Parts: sequence; C-alpha cells; structure tokens
Amino acid sequence: MTQAFNVWVDRVLVLPMLALIVADVHERVDPADEHYFRESMEKILKMTLEEAREGRAQAMSRLNRTLEPMQALLKRQQWISGAQPAYADYILFSIFQWARIMSPQEILQSDNPLHGWRERVLDLHGGFARDVRVA
Repeated sequence: MTQAFNVWVDRVLVLPMLALIVADVHERVDPADEHYFRESMEKILKMTLEEAREGRAQAMSRLNRTLEPMQALLKRQQWISGAQPAYADYILFSIFQWARIMSPQEILQSDNPLHGWRERVLDLHGGFARDVRVA
C-alpha cells in the first residue's frame, strides 16, 4: 500500500509542485549548472521558467486540487498513516520539505489541514526537519 502511495506522490504531486517552485529553485542553482537546469526544467514543464513564475497562481490551484484527498483525510485523522506517523507521512512530507527549503513561498495556508500536519511532521524527532535550511 505504501509503495502505491509513493508512486501516486511521485507521479501526481511532483510535477505540480515543481511548476510552483521551479523559478525559486533556479535562483539557487550553481551558475555552472544554470544552462542545463533551465533546459531540462523547461523541457519537463513545457514552458519557460519565466512562464512558470508568471503561472504560479494556476500552479498553486492545480496543486491544491490534487491535494484535496489528503486534505479530506487529515480532517478525519492526525496522520496520513492513521493514529501515528509512518512511512506514508514521510513520503508526502518530502514534497513539502523540498518546497520549504527551496522556495520562500508559503505553499500551505494556515487553515489547510495539510499545514497543521506538516507542522507536526516538522516537530518529529526533536524538530530535526525544521532545522534544515538551504545554505
């Protein structure tokens, strides 16, 4: 079941999140890698990085629609995995942690059930994930 969830996250969530944060990631790329990064990301997204930046509102809307099942789930239970955090929580969290450390944008509004869940995950293990920042 967890492997199926992992495939869903990889195939359904990564691209909408990438479209939302790619311009911010680009700002952090080593200048020696800029051309490769731009070329590969524009090919994947089928748009320029500038178009991705201009289309953030649409990307956010697409991401939110895609996340609706997780939002509904977290209205009923504290963790993706049920009563306790488990691997599925970390799978989904990885997408939000990627965005959190690579982009200054706030991806989740405070009234979104995923926001509270992400905060709980950030607090696990003595706040280890919360301390991760881009150098």
